[in-house]
Amino acid sequence: MELREQKGSQPPLIRRMGHSFLQGVSSVITAVLVFPDPLEMHLRRSRKTYGVRVARLFQAGDPPEKTLTMADGRLLCKDLITVFVKEGDHIWSVHHSVKHTFSLIQPRSRIELYATNDRTPKYTSDVGMERIGTWSYTCTAPWEAEKKPAVQIKMCFKTDTIELEITPTNFDGGSLLASVKFENEKYD
Repeated sequence: MELREQKGSQPPLIRRMGHSFLQGVSSVITAVLVFPDPLEMHLRRSRKTYGVRVARLFQAGDPPEKTLTMADGRLLCKDLITVFVKEGDHIWSVHHSVKHTFSLIQPRSRIELYATNDRTPKYTSDVGMERIGTWSYTCTAPWEAEKKPAVQIKMCFKTDTIELEITPTNFDGGSLLASVKFENEKYD
């Protein structure tokens, strides 16, 4: 938000803030004071880093205790975090959203959402990492791994809530049944 000084007079509050804070910070704080309605504000910051637990092909340098051997012999590194938004990142609008698509490796599993104050988490076992939600899913269609079934997870930042959507892709018939369970009522 840009504040323009009118000739002759400037409100004392804005003058004090302009002298007490850095220019960029004073603009944001002034916006909060002048427009307390969240719909009028378009820039917010994430209070936590949010991500989901994933697995990927094992790479040199991954910890051996995080190794998962698949039936076909592939080695995966488990318990990794894919970040949707980092603590302190800008959320540009009231309906800002972030999407990621994940391949499914089995017809029944769960997707786990984590939160932390750390800006650069790597594993779900990192200090301060908190599991805040779990989605259990079951694919009702015949399982065909060669069709590369996947889910798209969308995290949408509303005025005072965070909404999550799970959308199945590359499924022939059937559906993806998902149930959500939050670990702590403060995230409901």
